[in-house]
Amino acid sequence: KLSHQKMARVVLLAAVAAASAAAAPLAPAVGSRSTDPANPHLRVVIQERGLQLLSSEVVPLANAALAKLAAEGKLKVNDIGLIVDTHKVGIGRVMVNLSNIVITSLQVADNGTQLALLDPGNGTGIARVGIDLTGLEVAITAEFRWKDVGGIIKASDHGTVDITASRGTCDIDLTLGPNGPKQPAISSTVSLDLPQFDYKFHGKVSWIYNLLGSALHGLIKKEVESAIQKAVLEFTNNKLPAMVDAAPTVVKVGGGKSTVDLGVQVGAFYEHAITPLALSTGVSMTLADAADPNHVTPCNLTALPLPALAPRAGDAMVQILLSDSLPGCLSWVFYANGLFDVPPTAFGTTSLPWGLILPPLKAKYPDQPVAVALTPTYPPAITSSRDAGLVGSAGFHLNMSVNSSGKLTYTDTLRVEADFGIAVSVQSHPNGANATLVGNVSTLNLTATVVDSAIGPLPDAGLKLFASLLEVTVRGLINKKLEGGIPITPPGGLLRNATVFTEDGYVTVAADFYKLIGAAAG
Repeated sequence: KLSHQKMARVVLLAAVAAASAAAAPLAPAVGSRSTDPANPHLRVVIQERGLQLLSSEVVPLANAALAKLAAEGKLKVNDIGLIVDTHKVGIGRVMVNLSNIVITSLQVADNGTQLALLDPGNGTGIARVGIDLTGLEVAITAEFRWKDVGGIIKASDHGTVDITASRGTCDIDLTLGPNGPKQPAISSTVSLDLPQFDYKFHGKVSWIYNLLGSALHGLIKKEVESAIQKAVLEFTNNKLPAMVDAAPTVVKVGGGKSTVDLGVQVGAFYEHAITPLALSTGVSMTLADAADPNHVTPCNLTALPLPALAPRAGDAMVQILLSDSLPGCLSWVFYANGLFDVPPTAFGTTSLPWGLILPPLKAKYPDQPVAVALTPTYPPAITSSRDAGLVGSAGFHLNMSVNSSGKLTYTDTLRVEADFGIAVSVQSHPNGANATLVGNVSTLNLTATVVDSAIGPLPDAGLKLFASLLEVTVRGLINKKLEGGIPITPPGGLLRNATVFTEDGYVTVAADFYKLIGAAAG
């Protein structure tokens, strides 16, 4: 069963595959692996309005991370010592030392974050994102000690000082790029400026403190900025890449013996110097059999190229483009593994319902139990097109036998062809929570023909009646499989204005959001 968190990681990896998984699972033996990572199965696009809203959500996350560093005492500043020339006030030279300098609080203003794309359209597959933090407020405590080392009046003092830095800015230039078989490589540079410092000394000789604060300003500014910059770089260049590398790269679809692993690899990033400005990335998928990962056969379906931007999504904050080759390959894996085969199963008697459908069966074997077995004739196919929507087809042989005291006697084989359409939409709670991609059968047409008969000719009228009765059952089975849907937002995310478009070779989900990651934004 696909978890909510994992779906946040890959969003819509198997949005329409549920319709293909209704049969009883058997032990799988075959997997599928994409052979063209440059032609992704999934593309995620965040447009300019989405980046702007994400900016406000970054603030509480950044403040929480900074507060944690401060609370753990990890924002320590090097000790500072200098000689201050105080002849103008009649003292001479004063030796000043600051020690145990600790940043106790570090916060960004509520509206003080802005995300922006840098160098759009560079075509290198590497994205540069600017994260501008403004309204930076820093609280610092330290111990001070000073003494006159050359003046007329021999004086000294010691105590503590509270330092407040304000109106600060921190500009982070974050680079994202493809990293071979790993998740994207992340690196950054940081530029920090704290222009305003205020001091409150706690000591005996108060008249000299303004002079000390002015003398210390340059050194304190340099050391504090260096400590904060080092902490930010430690997170962006070490901890953040480690978190990304540790993120799951395999998502499981299905359950039990029918589990299929989906491997996720983020490919090149694309920035678009068009309106609206957008950042997108392609995600290359692999499919492998979870029970036998070493037994892999390439799926013969080729994904059509996904465009950089969805043509009908407008300026939606987020776009998710899902190739129809993914559910097609999943279907192929299940087919190759025999997961759609149904062994002989009791299904009525020769009198009811089969006496009405196939009178020759009732005539030759009156009042006998009937067993049917299903064997697919090809992998169920699901394709997307702009004109026809999401459509699928499936074919199978229905082999019939009568069960006489536990002995099966073959009677006939019918070929059933199913053509169906699936209407896909996004449902959520009124506030936008728990957004889920759901589907239901919009059209269904079944036809039945005779492949072989050991009981003589079978009437066409009976086959039509059989197809019409089976249609109701098949529709119900597919809808039952689709009704649970696939969650498309991370926990706590709030979507709005979600729309689904079917295009030639892929499906697009376009939506805005009130909230995606951190605290609610507007």
